[in-house]
Amino acid sequence: ELQGIMGGEYARHDGEATAVAQAIREQYLPKAIEGELPETEAGQVLSLADRLDSIAAFFHVGLVPT
Repeated sequence: ELQGIMGGEYARHDGEATAVAQAIREQYLPKAIEGELPETEAGQVLSLADRLDSIAAFFHVGLVPT
């Protein structure tokens, strides 16, 4: 449940720009079909890239996502 949240907090603590910390926080959104969506464009792109990376990894190891 803390995926993204703590990454965003660490980024903020380390002095990253607010937009960067927010995008990191939004990376794992939505967590469910009806869940909260990323609000920022950077968060949306990062979230989509993370999903596409997961799908590519499934195919790479011979698993076909359903």
